[in-house]
Amino acid sequence: MHVHMREPGQENKETIATAAQAALAGGVTTILGMPNTVPAADNASVVTFILSQGAKTPVNVLTTGAATKSNAGKEMAEIGLMFEAGITAVSDDAFPVQNSDLMRRVMEYTKMFDLPILLHCEDKDLTMGTVMNEGAVSTHLGLAASPKAAEEIAVRRNIALCELTGCRTHIQHVSCAGSVEAVRLAKSKGIPVTAETCPQYFSLTEKELETYNPAAKVNPPLRTDEDVEAVKAGLKDGTLDVIATDHAPHAAEDKDVEIMYAAFGMTGLETSLALSITSLVKTGFMTLPELVALPEVTPAEPLPLEPDTTKTVVPIVPPVVVEPTPVVVEPAPVVKPVPVDTPVVKPVMLRLPRRELLTVKSNLLFDFAYVPGYDRWCPIPNVALEYYPKRGHFTFGA
Repeated sequence: MHVHMREPGQENKETIATAAQAALAGGVTTILGMPNTVPAADNASVVTFILSQGAKTPVNVLTTGAATKSNAGKEMAEIGLMFEAGITAVSDDAFPVQNSDLMRRVMEYTKMFDLPILLHCEDKDLTMGTVMNEGAVSTHLGLAASPKAAEEIAVRRNIALCELTGCRTHIQHVSCAGSVEAVRLAKSKGIPVTAETCPQYFSLTEKELETYNPAAKVNPPLRTDEDVEAVKAGLKDGTLDVIATDHAPHAAEDKDVEIMYAAFGMTGLETSLALSITSLVKTGFMTLPELVALPEVTPAEPLPLEPDTTKTVVPIVPPVVVEPTPVVVEPAPVVKPVPVDTPVVKPVMLRLPRRELLTVKSNLLFDFAYVPGYDRWCPIPNVALEYYPKRGHFTFGA
């Protein structure tokens, strides 16, 4: 429910077709695109284009509409016309609206169409020019950093506006303890707010940047061990409703540079399940059925999802049986190679060029496969068949 498909305008990073293939690789059957395309998804024409392109893929492709024109945060977009064109929600993702009065008006107008609004919570005055989370690690590295308050302030403001307007509000990519607590308090008051987090925020910490690795540069930034535990607790008690991916692919020239100049974001569709199993199930924090209930079921609650039920979702390439022990799996071609930028954190993360697409089949919970030519072992998520009776295979590649 949180995917940057990059098309139109940034096809060197991703296309709707390759995003759909990435979704299949991670076992995802419906994806919701964010509006930060070029041009922005702020009008009916762009929305229609995205949905028409999505209809050609083997997965269900939905899209949001931008909260403001050109994602500039100055003037409300044509929400009514985008609603008629088929948007599923309104969002300011990647371009958080700073003007509180404008955000109030957007919420009021969005509510008229019974649409949820998906909000990127960030006080830009506190994050301008920063790279990572503010703390001991950033001080040691000498990198510009932003405080957790940059997220927490915006979360609390948007919750207050949600209470004021009654608009269904969804808080995106929650990353710190203060935000979890704010959502928990709002829910206890009956405010119509839901929230998500992403695998990197309960699997990785700011320490991943100790080597100045630009692949670990994301927004919001990776936080501390304490924040990771708070996010996990929020998933466990239902404060956080959904595990989203915030799938944000970039071309090599945008990511493989000095960390100060690298783009924010990492891929997530292919690795979301692997990370969730590794960090939540393998550690005993929750059971597999509990995990499956988070990303597979609850997105339909904050979002009015109406996927095309006539579309049969099938793997892109024929499955190759993988034995319980590590084996060599031959790569298969994919429609269009697109560079990716997921940090390699053994054994948690997976990094493969998308043209090297692996297909596995097993009833094991977790396994590894060796990728020829890349000299590394990669984690392969395998889910017990009793939990996925109709999905006994995964086409897995980053």
